[in-house]
Parts: sequence; structure tokens; C-alpha cells
Amino acid sequence: MAPNTITLSPEQRADVLTAALSLYSVKADALQDALDRYLEDHQSLEPLAPHRSEIAALERILDQLGWDFTANQSAELTLSDRGLLFELLYDAYGQAIERLATVIGTPSSADFDPEDARCRVRYADGLLDLVAAAAPGADQSAQPAAD
Repeated sequence: MAPNTITLSPEQRADVLTAALSLYSVKADALQDALDRYLEDHQSLEPLAPHRSEIAALERILDQLGWDFTANQSAELTLSDRGLLFELLYDAYGQAIERLATVIGTPSSADFDPEDARCRVRYADGLLDLVAAAAPGADQSAQPAAD
């Protein structure tokens, strides 16, 4: 793994890709709204700049992840867009915790699978390591390995 990068397992890649595409949709809608306002009153294009910048940063991450959901591959991401990457990893981590909660919250002991719960805990823990590595101000010399 190169310095200032993190490596995602195929499953982590899929979860981060889902988070990135969801955010991309939100940012594209925000850009569309800003464009509509511009076209209505023909004021400065300056308000479009932040939206374009956010979309460009997302596209850089999406290009590194690969846009194909069907690809079962790992991904190496640079930490150049650390704040955005942190946000995406945190979202993926939250989704993993929600999936874990559904397994742990099984009402019947007959339905509970401890090995599945352990696997989900390890997966969530691996994502938490990635979240910590991407956090603004994180020590860039100690990057976690993908699970």
C-alpha cells in the first residue's frame, strides 16, 4: 500500500461505493437547484463553484473505486480528499453497524448465529479502522490493512 492511501476489501468497496453514489445524487441535485436559480435570475455563476468542486471530488473517489457495482474487487484510495473520504467511510461504517444491530437484535436464541455476529463485528471494526485513518488530523504514517 502506498503512503497516504487506504485499501478497501471488495465488501468495503461496495459499501463505500453505495455511500459515494448516494452522496453524488444529493450533490447533483444541489447543483441542479443552483443552476435553476441562476437561469431564473441570471446572477453570478459564483454559487455554482462549491457544487462543482464537491462533485469533482466525489468523481475522483468514484474513479478510484470503479463505477461498476458488479465488480468484486478491492480498491486503493488516496487520502487527498480526506474530509470527503472520512464522510463516505463513516456512512459505510454506520450501515455496517445497522446490519450488525439486526443480527444482534434477533428475538429468538434459535435464530441467533454467533459466527455471523462475530464476522459482522470484525467487518465493522475494520471499517472503523479505515474511518480513523481517514479522519482529518489522523496519523498518515499508520494506515490500516484491509480485512
